[in-house]
Amino acid sequence: MNWQKLAINAESNLTQNLEQLKHLSYPQQIITQTLKWGQNDFFKTKVITPNIGQIEYGHGEYIFAILVNDIQNRPEQVVAAYQAFKLLKNSNCSIHQRLRLIISTDKDDENHALNDYLAREAAPGASIVTANNSPYDNTTIFYFQFLPITTPVSSCLEQVNFNLSHKVQAQLLTVNWRDIHQKWFNFINYHQIQGHLDIAERQVTVTINNIPQDSLKSQQLLCSFLLQLNLDENSQNFLQVLNYLLHHLTNPQTMKIIYHRTSGGTIQVNLKELSPEQKKSFYQRCQSLSFKYHVTFTTNYQDGNLKINSNPLIKKVLQAYQTQTGIAADSLSLRPSVYSALLKNSFSFGNLLPNISQNQSSLITLTAIDAEILSNIASSK
Repeated sequence: MNWQKLAINAESNLTQNLEQLKHLSYPQQIITQTLKWGQNDFFKTKVITPNIGQIEYGHGEYIFAILVNDIQNRPEQVVAAYQAFKLLKNSNCSIHQRLRLIISTDKDDENHALNDYLAREAAPGASIVTANNSPYDNTTIFYFQFLPITTPVSSCLEQVNFNLSHKVQAQLLTVNWRDIHQKWFNFINYHQIQGHLDIAERQVTVTINNIPQDSLKSQQLLCSFLLQLNLDENSQNFLQVLNYLLHHLTNPQTMKIIYHRTSGGTIQVNLKELSPEQKKSFYQRCQSLSFKYHVTFTTNYQDGNLKINSNPLIKKVLQAYQTQTGIAADSLSLRPSVYSALLKNSFSFGNLLPNISQNQSSLITLTAIDAEILSNIASSK
């Protein structure tokens, strides 16, 4: 199938759709408009939340997705991917897989909408995530996910907040506030730190003021104090993993820490400035933590570069790129996506594509590439 020719024939639709999205004020409106196109073209469409939606085509157990995030800054990617779905549908090619276009308001360093999606929908077996056409980001992501507390306990961690400007804070639900008060008194006197303890019925709030020039130390101290308390197993597991990471990472900005009793917790570590040997060692230690403390652990860490024959998906995607551009693309051009800690077989093109926002022919090429990828995946049994 000559997808380049079909994309050229659809150029007026591409231009019209792109102008339509560019004039919308909010990313949620882009989701609404794109799904409206899908309804008009008789695709299955679904609003998961106001911040993420999907279009689906085809049948089968295996799900492949093109995921476009940061859609307000990437309307070209939305238009090209949607048009690729439309070209495939009109081509009458054999479809043996379920194909999805997922569009999200998440920025590259966010996954709030995607987490909502995965809580409601089956995860794709593989996906291509749109990139920002910048040089490959070599960030390695280590991601821990902790279960919520679903049964009554006498003392547990309610939530933590390490993102406040001048302090770190944790809230506890407990009936043992007297014991906590005594341990707190001993702790602050021993470490000579500033902070306070607030007690209200069953809730205790622990606050430690940031130590000047050393916010990481404040986080370490709060975690150390919480580990002295007689909390439930889920809270202890979270704190043990967090305590280890806080003492083995020199830059607190590399971590995103979320914990709430009713929804569980996540710790995401983003690492760049490490040698391959250091990353491998850290990966092995994270694996050990996950086994010891019964926590789900995922990562986009790859022991060595991705090879073109190591994954059938990589081969099909790069063949599509080469077919539509005539440029030979080796396996180093396709790397784990920003969401590969949450999604299996999730990749991004990185900086392979030209600046499509200023080049109409590149928008046509991107549409043809997406169509070729979808066709290659959909025809597989």
